[in-house]
Amino acid sequence: MYEFTLDASEAFRRHRHDVMNSLQLVKAYIQMEKSDKALQAVNDLADWLKSLSLVQMRSTEPQLLWTAAQCPRVRFAHVPEDVILRQGESAEICRLLEKLESLAAQYGQALVKLSIASPVDRCHLPLHITISLREELRDLWNNVQSEPWSYLLLDVQWSTA
Repeated sequence: MYEFTLDASEAFRRHRHDVMNSLQLVKAYIQMEKSDKALQAVNDLADWLKSLSLVQMRSTEPQLLWTAAQCPRVRFAHVPEDVILRQGESAEICRLLEKLESLAAQYGQALVKLSIASPVDRCHLPLHITISLREELRDLWNNVQSEPWSYLLLDVQWSTA
């Protein structure tokens, strides 16, 4: 059983705060009769919660879920059903999420998407993760790529939007 620590409590507080901010934004858009923006904000919140569900279903490590909940700019777009994240992988993914969240805030990136590839043979490492970034964020990618990663093989997919 997971011991509810101060860190977990803080993670939950931050997550709740971010969800409440999103709901306040939706409410404001509705009051201003901007239904398209309200729908966009609801879809964004749903996307983030879906990302957290993917993490929850694919990892037995509670710290990964808590870390993902504290990183609203970083989302899992795809985690194959046959992937169960292992302890070493989860620890490195936590470090990756924290680094990406910090750099996304620093570089003004609204959203960073991660996709985990289906493994050919899960007995072998590393876990292949693709990070989607806007082309003008090459410095962010260079910063992330320069880190030593034991369990992860990182790749980038450049986008124009």
